[in-house]
Amino acid sequence: MSRAVHQSRRATIRGRSRGAGVAVGVCAALLLSGCSTDTDPDPGGTTPDTSAGAAASSTEPAADADPQAAAKTAVTAAYLGYWEEKVAAYSRASVKGTRLKTYAVGEALAATERELAALSKQGYVATGKPRTTPKVASVNTSGQVPSATISDCVDVAAWTLVDGASKKPITLPKERLTRYVSRVTAERWEGRWVILKATQENRSC
Repeated sequence: MSRAVHQSRRATIRGRSRGAGVAVGVCAALLLSGCSTDTDPDPGGTTPDTSAGAAASSTEPAADADPQAAAKTAVTAAYLGYWEEKVAAYSRASVKGTRLKTYAVGEALAATERELAALSKQGYVATGKPRTTPKVASVNTSGQVPSATISDCVDVAAWTLVDGASKKPITLPKERLTRYVSRVTAERWEGRWVILKATQENRSC
């Protein structure tokens, strides 16, 4: 993918991100409270939780007999790395000191930065970590920009929002989803897969 194409896509994505709204307040940390409203097919499959992504590279592996299988492996590695760094960012309410920007771009990065800003403003951080069960639903490596979609069931029951100073848990609505469906879009930029968008659905899994 050429540098000119990358620059054009980044400009387009930045424009979309600036125009997107964000809900603050009780649902400031969207991923801890499951507050989005899309609907898509149920995800399936099982992979290790986010801790498995720390050492995984998002760079495309060497081609083998099944190029799609190699791409799916690389996409999954990028997604797990994205979650690993996202958890680290939530633990300090800041992207500083993390590698989140290695894995997240566009709306995925902008949304996380907004959520982190809301957490920081309220003095909250997150402890523990979620569990993810991603499945690569589709891969397209024939286009000018290779892309993929991921279906996931995210379990945030063990990911706790706490006061940064006292470490006391923050009370959240009892009816909030602690397991929810997430739909993810990834693209390959300059030889590595990155997460472009992650959309939560307002339904359990």
